[in-house]
Amino acid sequence: MPLRHHFLLLIYGLVLLVLPLNDGTVLSRHEVYAAEPAREMLAGGVPWSVQTFAGEFRTNKPPTMSWLIALCMWVFGSQAEWVCRLPSAIAGLITAHAIAIISSRLLSHRFAGLLAGLILLTMAWVQIQSRLSEADMPMVATVTVAMLALVPRRDEPQSIHRAATLFWVATGIGFLLKFVAIFITIPAAIMLAIWARDPRVKRILLNPIGLSIFVLMLIGWPLAAYLTYPQILHDWQAQTINRVVGEVDARPAITGVQYIQEFFFHFWTIPWIVLPATPVIVIGLWTAADKYKSWTGKFLLSWVVPFLILITLTAYKSKHYSFSLLPAFAVVGAYGTIVWMRSLKRPQLALPLLATWFVVCAAVIVSLKMFVLHRSDSGSFYADLARRANAIAPAGERIRMIGLGEAPIAFYLDPIPLRIDELKDVPTDTPLYAVATQRDIDTLKQTHTVEVLAESVLPKSAKPGRSATRDPLVFVRVN
Repeated sequence: MPLRHHFLLLIYGLVLLVLPLNDGTVLSRHEVYAAEPAREMLAGGVPWSVQTFAGEFRTNKPPTMSWLIALCMWVFGSQAEWVCRLPSAIAGLITAHAIAIISSRLLSHRFAGLLAGLILLTMAWVQIQSRLSEADMPMVATVTVAMLALVPRRDEPQSIHRAATLFWVATGIGFLLKFVAIFITIPAAIMLAIWARDPRVKRILLNPIGLSIFVLMLIGWPLAAYLTYPQILHDWQAQTINRVVGEVDARPAITGVQYIQEFFFHFWTIPWIVLPATPVIVIGLWTAADKYKSWTGKFLLSWVVPFLILITLTAYKSKHYSFSLLPAFAVVGAYGTIVWMRSLKRPQLALPLLATWFVVCAAVIVSLKMFVLHRSDSGSFYADLARRANAIAPAGERIRMIGLGEAPIAFYLDPIPLRIDELKDVPTDTPLYAVATQRDIDTLKQTHTVEVLAESVLPKSAKPGRSATRDPLVFVRVN
């Protein structure tokens, strides 16, 4: 892939992913799950091997995303939302360049790599996840880099040791971001090695150097986490096995009827999360029917099929489960675009039309992020209440969050708040400042002296639901 194509891809990615990061929106509930532990790590006094949220252990996810956010906070000396989201944006850029290299090696066309990278950057779900301080986009980047290690270079032989190290290190980092990463890259490599009878892939899988590094990564952090907090073993079981059988947190178990109804969930969600690339992906899938038995076809099918079967059979389903498969579809989309280019009666118009298309996509995406998203920001009410609470509470006072659990308001309270998850645990003889829902405050008034200091106004776009963080919040002085 020419260097100029990498440069164009970098500029395009910076405009789409990095430029709009400071869009004025506050962190969502899921974003705070990683950003608040990062803030607490930098504040000191808590372990880095296990996340903490308002002083309580948070064990259902590895802490790697919090490490990345903490690093960005330290580098920029800021806890702004765009700083928390920067690791995901950078991961989006890495994914685009990695899939561009893969596509340029797999498809014999001079624009194959650039097209795959541009197509990936404009996919709806990439645009969504690359602006969130969540682990999904970085995990996809590691998966894509690991799959890149399996694709041989055309110009010169690549060292097996180097390729194996890249594959196993990327897989290990993916595991440290989200456990599921190892169920994508390793089955894909095994299937490719067996199906394509590729000795190179087999040597990568069995390379002692790469395997040793991976085993150290696979054991190192879990061991440190267990030594810090032994209860973490039980929590890991709840977040892995229970998801497979449909028993997640306090949600009711998935019934047989629900399982059958949702069985093809990913087959109808993938076409819309890859928009606007869906038409060229369909063209690529249709016109490449005779190429599925080629090495390229086996590589892409090995990437997609094993994990798609796994998430299809899993009882609990979510759109982001198929997110790691999108780069493979970007290659198919690049192939479909090439087929379309060759089908034009005036092929010289292909590049101007494509350039216009991607410029329009960029204009629409940036406009939506900069001028529309903040209007539907349903979480701004808790950030506003936190700022008012910080101004009212005495300097250095650690505000309590009563009955809110891992509520997103925690990130905006300064200093780091403390949690009281049960109303019965609120002391009756200690004065404190606290945030709680109006419902819990009404209950608390029966046993405590409560003075209301500030109230939030729930926006119309944030309808009350299962989560207490979507209910109106009140800042009070108790006792």
